[in-house]
Amino acid sequence: MADIRKTVLITGAGVAGIGGSLAKEFHLRGYRVFATARDLTTVQELSEKYSIETLYLDVTSTESVRAAAEEMSRRAGGKLDVLVNNAGLGVVTPATDLLIETVVKSMFEINVFGVMRMVQEFSGLLIAAEAFQLMKASQIVTGGVKTNIARHGTTLRPGSIYTPILDFFHKRVTDSQDGAMDRDAYARSVVAQVMKPDWRKPAWFWEGNKAKVVWFIWTFLWSTAFDFRMMRVFGLFKLKRIVSAEKSKKD
Repeated sequence: MADIRKTVLITGAGVAGIGGSLAKEFHLRGYRVFATARDLTTVQELSEKYSIETLYLDVTSTESVRAAAEEMSRRAGGKLDVLVNNAGLGVVTPATDLLIETVVKSMFEINVFGVMRMVQEFSGLLIAAEAFQLMKASQIVTGGVKTNIARHGTTLRPGSIYTPILDFFHKRVTDSQDGAMDRDAYARSVVAQVMKPDWRKPAWFWEGNKAKVVWFIWTFLWSTAFDFRMMRVFGLFKLKRIVSAEKSKKD
């Protein structure tokens, strides 16, 4: 008997992150879920506890994405109702300290090119399910959610200009986890939005700790208000004074 459930594929669906919680919530809402990861041990629990289908998928590899799309098509009859581009790499290291050949290129491979690979290879399945409509494409702006994404890029280069405010840098590393929203609660909210009829589905959806604060600043205050807050909270005004003082001594 054919499986008539709606289908959803989620990238970066490891149980320790947002993707795993989204996979469980979609499953509980009656979807046929395909949880993907480039390390299948991270999605093993989803398969064993919830009978969620898992696929190997590395968004940095066109061949891997294409193979996953073909396998997804074979299993689901050539259709996909919902694609969740969740895989991502977050880095908190200042731009002056980032290693371009490794970290920066990885960020673009995963966060930019990875999404484009997914869209190109899976668009045919979305079209076949009549799910590829402009109004159904939503951007989720995520605030603080309990996840391991902030663990990447937590050190400064030796001699970094940010060394004088190292305490502020350490605060920035953990800031998104202070008062962070529970992953499962986040997933319930997001999936509820996805399931809304098209005319009620927002193009932009803000969820997570402090997400709505950022929305308010961007929407109702002047363009530099957010920058001012970030500079004050994370010690950049202090750094500016230190750099200016050192420059004056040299002059």
